Amino acid sequence: MTLYKYAIIFSLISFCHAAEWFAPNVERSTFVFYIENYAHPGDVIYFPADTAVWNQPYMIKKGVILIGAGMDSTYIRSNYNSFDPLILFNPSNYELNAPFRFSGFTLDCGGKSRGIYLGHDNLFHPYKIQTKVRIDHNRFKGAKAGDISAQYIWHFSMFGVIDNNIFEPCYWPIKADPNSDCSWWEYVTYTPGAEDDCMYIEDNVFQGISGMVSDGQFSGRYVCRYNDIRITFDMEPMFDMHGNQSGTFGMCSTFGCEIYGNNITGNFDVRFVDQRGGQAFVYYNNKNSTNDYYEIQVREEYADAGNPPACAPDGQPQHVSDSYYWNNRINKRGELFSVTEAQHVGDIPLVNRDFFYDTRVNHKAFNGTSGVGCGCIADRPATCTTGVGYWATEQSVTDLTGKVGAHPDSVISGIFYKATAPNTWTEYYKPLPYPHPLRKPEPLKNLHFIK
Repeated sequence: MTLYKYAIIFSLISFCHAAEWFAPNVERSTFVFYIENYAHPGDVIYFPADTAVWNQPYMIKKGVILIGAGMDSTYIRSNYNSFDPLILFNPSNYELNAPFRFSGFTLDCGGKSRGIYLGHDNLFHPYKIQTKVRIDHNRFKGAKAGDISAQYIWHFSMFGVIDNNIFEPCYWPIKADPNSDCSWWEYVTYTPGAEDDCMYIEDNVFQGISGMVSDGQFSGRYVCRYNDIRITFDMEPMFDMHGNQSGTFGMCSTFGCEIYGNNITGNFDVRFVDQRGGQAFVYYNNKNSTNDYYEIQVREEYADAGNPPACAPDGQPQHVSDSYYWNNRINKRGELFSVTEAQHVGDIPLVNRDFFYDTRVNHKAFNGTSGVGCGCIADRPATCTTGVGYWATEQSVTDLTGKVGAHPDSVISGIFYKATAPNTWTEYYKPLPYPHPLRKPEPLKNLHFIK
């Protein structure tokens, strides 16, 4: 059998001499052979329409671009009975930050294993975070029964985008969790809206979730935007932001999350977010519902001092802080999600100090003294109390039609202003332009054919 037909030398992302390889099938041994014997970091390997059963997992130790013939055409099924993944990307040289992409496959866990791990646990800072990861246009199916975490994707220490995938029914598809010590809080900061500071989950279809969509713990972070999410059971919560936890786990808090533009269907009760730590921007989410329970919960379980350092290098505390919720609705034009407080440690969390929410939840107009307002910039109050927020936009702030779900008709646009001092508005947050930049590859350059 001919191992390869030809290579095309071209520049791909930051790797200016990447090659294309054409594999004959999708067997595990073929993955191993091409990745370990031919591909260099940044190279592309194409796989044909084919079906294979893998009896063992495979750890990919270099950044490569893996392209199947399309979901339902290039099909990998797991026969590996484990709570570990079938595929693990964990490069031997993190300093390269070489791109990794897995696109155009069906990954069937076969009811036996998990799907893909991006990175590995127990990786302690300082090290170079991988920021060029893309998982796209795949079908994930066959979740292992009885598994209650990371059934399809677990992104440990890597950022990029997970887009245009179909996640078939499962309990908990995605996990955002370095599963490391608190060294992240010693060396790393969090910047909402930044391109290379988070894993973005966008334009996916979740066909049936019975547990939660994603969590964030052990210093995790994620952005979940513009997804279609069908739920098949009560969600408590749908999105988790775990706080620090003292004792055996030694868990440091989630850094933060952005959750916006998602469309949820299924007549079940929803605790949309359970925020126990970190910073959150949660806005313009829709729940299609009839007479169900829906809320956002904010709470604190353990003092930050129990898991030092209590703050990141820029001063961000582990507990809930600088968090804002606005314009999350029922049936696109209906009621706003309620916001409730649960446990406290001392006075943490405190509304209008640690977290702020849309004043319309309590049927009050925004006047700049508390909460969050939204509307035209011209309608923003001239006076404001430190900490309050205002979403300035020319779009409707009463109707989410066309702005939610996968591939929205119109992208949510605006600028979030925070009162950084009395009567002083400062631009504070702006969502990353959609779609994610990793979805726009550079055109081919310096094209050469080699026999």
